Amino acid sequence: MEIQVKFSADFAKQTIKTFIVYGGALGIELGAPHLFYRIVALIVYGLSLIFWLSGWAYAASNASAWMTWSGFCYDGKTNPCKNIGSGLAASAGLGAVVW
Repeated sequence: MEIQVKFSADFAKQTIKTFIVYGGALGIELGAPHLFYRIVALIVYGLSLIFWLSGWAYAASNASAWMTWSGFCYDGKTNPCKNIGSGLAASAGLGAVVW
């Protein structure tokens, strides 16, 4: 359960940072176009793209690791490793499809 809470908190932080980057750029572009440097915005958008893609790749890699260990976590009723791995794989897949 602790791992899922940490994953949610990291996702929330990344989402807030994304809103700040894109919202700040949009606010400056619309509110004060003479202060909006397109080269800087292009670089920041490119970095944001790289970080989002690396986040999805990390989630897919982490899902693979959890699914690999799922045979060792089975306690007769539930398999927490498989549940966590499936959730991470679904998140990575949906994120890539939505993007």
